[in-house]
Formats: sequence, C-alpha cells, structure tokens
Amino acid sequence: MNYKQIKQMWNEQHAEGFFTFDEQSFNQHIEKRCAETQHRINCRDWTTLGIYLFTGLFLLAVPLVTGNGYHKLFGAGIFFGLAFYVLRRRQIQQGIEFRFEQNLAGHLARAVHRQRDHVRFSKSMIYWVGLPYFAFATVNFIAVQQNFSLGWYLTTLIPIPLMYLVIQLGLTRSDLPRLRELESMHAAFREENDSSEPY
Repeated sequence: MNYKQIKQMWNEQHAEGFFTFDEQSFNQHIEKRCAETQHRINCRDWTTLGIYLFTGLFLLAVPLVTGNGYHKLFGAGIFFGLAFYVLRRRQIQQGIEFRFEQNLAGHLARAVHRQRDHVRFSKSMIYWVGLPYFAFATVNFIAVQQNFSLGWYLTTLIPIPLMYLVIQLGLTRSDLPRLRELESMHAAFREENDSSEPY
C-alpha cells in the first residue's frame, strides 16, 4: 500500500473525493491513535505500579505487625523492585519520545514507537512478573509447608497461566493489529516522501 492509496482509503471513509485530502484531518487521526496508545500505556503503568506498591507494602507490614512471617520480606523486595522498574522504564521511554519531530512524520513515528513498546512490554510481562511471582510463591510455600498442602501451592500458581492467556488474547485481538496498521501507514508515508524527493 502506498501513500496515495492510504489517502484514498482515508477519503473514502470520510465520503470525500481523492483530491480533497485533508492533511490536517489525517494528522489529527494519527495524533488520536498516538494519544489512544499513550492512554493505554498510562493505564497499564499506573495500574501495575499501584498493584506492586500495595502488595509490597502489605507484605512488608505483615511481619512488622504480627512479628512472624519474615519470609514475606522477600516478596516485598520483589514487588518494590518491580515498581521501580516500571517507573524507570517510563522515564526512559519519555526521554526517547522527545526526539520525534512535531509533524505528521513525527506523529506517525511516535505512534509506531509507542505501540511497539507496548507490544514488547506485554510479551515480556510473563517473564518479569510471572517468574518473580513464582519465586515468591515457592519461598512462601517452603516457609509454611507444614500448614499447607502441595495442592494449595499449585493453586497459588494458577494466576501465571491465566495471565499468559489474557496477555496473548490482548496481543492477538488488539495490540498486534494496531501495530501492523501503524507500521503500514508509516512505511507508506516514508515511501511516498522518498519518491517525491528530487534526485
């Protein structure tokens, strides 16, 4: 698909003729896509951060209040570490986004970058969330195994495959199709610009 075909598709969707292409309206569409992706990332990061901090504080408070269950401090350290990772990752991504220009090409590149980062984050989540959770559940079971059975331990691991299924569903239904759409538009836009430059 080249840039003219994208423009034609855009105009057909908006019941306009090909030669009445409104670049400002098209730019606003790209900005909207970029803003939608950023909103999803913000919701993801702040929700995840809130869960990590709440869980970490809870695991920290239990041994301090009850005087036992000090193995939970291991879990508190894990969740506080994950919270720091989320904040640090946001800072790095925000620094990268400052490099994009404030024009149509920049908006497209920023939208693609944000969506790629979102997909990359989602794909790796099973490792940097699932594995720490598995480690904490295992340490917790070893510390209290006299009170709980192996069946109880396996039950506590159910969230890991459930999280994997939810992530895969989100990637297949929403994140990857959105990324392919943005990448296609960005590639076509660059192709059109390259072909229009004088040699």
